[in-house]
Amino acid sequence: MKTIASQATLHKALSDLVKGGYLTLKSSNDDGRVKYVVMTQKIIKLLKDLDLKLTKSVD
Repeated sequence: MKTIASQATLHKALSDLVKGGYLTLKSSNDDGRVKYVVMTQKIIKLLKDLDLKLTKSVD
């Protein structure tokens, strides 16, 4: 299995995105070790704006 980065690197990247308000971590009700990564409205808006700008640049 290929890896894209070390566990520490991925943890740091996710932590930075959570601190920036782009992601939230939701704990599983069944297993406390499991956390779900959820996009916030802030990142959804950013991605929609980016999509619009990229679409306009290609047209």
